[in-house]
Amino acid sequence: MTSNGTFDNESAGIPASESIHDHNEDIDYDFLEERANSEYQYHDCSLTDVEFNKHFSAPPTQKWRDLSSDSHPAVFKMDDSKDIQWKLAKKEIEHVKYRTRKLLSKSENEIVTPEEIAMHSLGPESPSGKYMMLELELDEKVYLQFMITFLIQAAYRVSTTELFRRDSLLVDQVPMDHEHYVSIWEKISTLREVPQSYIRTTRSSPPLWERLETITNEVLSAVSITDRIGKVSIALDDDKIWFASRATKTKDLFNLKFTTHVKANRKGIVAHTAVSTGALIPLAIVFERTKDSCLDCMKKVLDFMFGHAGEADLRNVSIHSDRGYMYPDMVFGYLLSQGAEVVGTCQRMAQCWPFTFKQKRKEHDKRTHIDVNGAPTLFLKYCKAGTKHVFASAFRNGTQGVATAVSTLHRSHEWEGVVLKPPEHFAYKADPTSLREKFFQQVMLKELCRDDNFSATTLLQRHLDEKIEPITLRQGKLYIYIIENRTSS
Repeated sequence: MTSNGTFDNESAGIPASESIHDHNEDIDYDFLEERANSEYQYHDCSLTDVEFNKHFSAPPTQKWRDLSSDSHPAVFKMDDSKDIQWKLAKKEIEHVKYRTRKLLSKSENEIVTPEEIAMHSLGPESPSGKYMMLELELDEKVYLQFMITFLIQAAYRVSTTELFRRDSLLVDQVPMDHEHYVSIWEKISTLREVPQSYIRTTRSSPPLWERLETITNEVLSAVSITDRIGKVSIALDDDKIWFASRATKTKDLFNLKFTTHVKANRKGIVAHTAVSTGALIPLAIVFERTKDSCLDCMKKVLDFMFGHAGEADLRNVSIHSDRGYMYPDMVFGYLLSQGAEVVGTCQRMAQCWPFTFKQKRKEHDKRTHIDVNGAPTLFLKYCKAGTKHVFASAFRNGTQGVATAVSTLHRSHEWEGVVLKPPEHFAYKADPTSLREKFFQQVMLKELCRDDNFSATTLLQRHLDEKIEPITLRQGKLYIYIIENRTSS
């Protein structure tokens, strides 16, 4: 955005020396300008199937272009992300307080107690409470005893055996005895079970957990999403729940996918969860079904929160996740096409993502290879998807580590320092240059410039190991290399 309020190439993340029009692509500057001026204003658009596939299909590797630091100088900030997250968290907390009062029919000045929240969510009169009492044939007293015992067990993260063993410090605090508690769980585990000689189909009665999953998501959405104004920022992750049972293959798993968790080398089920990035409030949970893919589960999670007319409306929603969700087809074909902003780490895939490291590339592989040896460096490339620009990054940390990511929100060579003491933050707020000496190390290399046959870059590369002791960004320092009559940062 320029000083007079117009939208230029650089503010859109495009190198000044490289206009998009040079590549025979059109930009809707009116849309971008209005989007920059108002975070809540959007325009409807209609695309044919051909236009849709052109804009939102995963681009080939060669379509990504370098974002030069020469035309976009690096930006250095201090604890900026913490400020952003705290502002977002405060808005989330205020909204949850507003919605909770409304759901409990409380006035603006009335206090909502934790007990009221617990009873609204899990009490006998809650949707889940009524459903469990009906299905398990429990009266109100037994149901409350069971839930109190279960919540104590969950809070202390102990097994049933550990909870009820003789020397347990919790056994005297739970209102239900061991036999009764286990009998209810056994009823839950066998209710609506399909005989071993049958195959579970959609004609079978739905298992207990499916209805509880829906009820849970409806309660969470009513508190955190309904009536929410402005940006919504969520993080997606999967919770790998493992269990060892010799009889698993002969038991009815109630349409849950039984899979191997590769990293832990254990078998179990997977729960895909969504939480708010500011206040870490749970928003939704979806268990992976037998025929589900990761994309199916992501769609179900987002449909629970933002579903409308059969599909999710993700405008003004930013999705953050790890590389398990950031597949090219998911990013371009689903998230961006539904209007979302995306931020997440990604795998080294030759299909689309433009960076790789520690891989042997084939002849037709057009990805940029990042050498893991070298000073801390941020590499950026970008491409266009509809009206958005997508940025792929590769960060070399200086200790032979490289992290690759994709984002529609981060569009510059931006570095962020982390202060060690609160007074440092106050000093930075008052004067952004006050901490320069603590975070930057000045290195004089004048004697290297006597030979005019070599460029400054060549000299730095040749003598870096000899002249500079490696200090990484993780330790809170950057380098500024100063050479006689020439400066390179």
